[in-house]
Amino acid sequence: MEFATVALKAHSILQVFAILIFCASALPSAASDKATVLSWEDLVPTAPALEDPFRNLSYEDRAALDTVLQDRRYRRRGFFELGSERDNVALTREAELEAMGIEVERLEKANDALFQEIERRNQEVATNLDGTFVRLPGYALPLEMSDLGVTEMLLVPFVGACIHVPPPPPNQTVFVRMAKPYLVTSLYEPIWITGTLKIERASRALKLFDGETDIPVGYTLQAITIEPYQN
Repeated sequence: MEFATVALKAHSILQVFAILIFCASALPSAASDKATVLSWEDLVPTAPALEDPFRNLSYEDRAALDTVLQDRRYRRRGFFELGSERDNVALTREAELEAMGIEVERLEKANDALFQEIERRNQEVATNLDGTFVRLPGYALPLEMSDLGVTEMLLVPFVGACIHVPPPPPNQTVFVRMAKPYLVTSLYEPIWITGTLKIERASRALKLFDGETDIPVGYTLQAITIEPYQN
């Protein structure tokens, strides 16, 4: 129940964090003089604020509803038998909320709709940026490490993305192609990248210590220059 609200806040916090990290400009190279400087927030299309369907509930009522909705999910997945003691306890909790005027069925549907809208928005990209010559700061996540440099990487807005925590949404992940190898000294090295941004929905295989995982991306950046980020 509260997970949707938390997801929205977390997404917003990560965007603000990225903007704060990269608010100071490094000295641009000659190739980047005419580039449009972007923030990660620019990659997310503008949309009306999402409405919290649980805004009128107290903290205690939210917690109780969260438990009831979790019970409903467990019941649908067969985690406990219908008519069992656990099932009866769950139904009693739900009846208590209904008696308090909390419409469990309606709020569950509103919660599901909110998650679906968040997922839909996470897939959207800023079509007005297609083909724009841009300069974007971020953290380098090479698709393959090499002592000779890499020609492909992911640019992400925060440290730990895709490895230590779930990947950012596609509109917060950029696949970067370089004409010349760039020597990455460490994972999540902060850099500025200048080049042409294209809308290109795809997935890229990121090699990890225990295998590889596919990362969905919403943008491709054909890099002209890459510079270490400096405050």
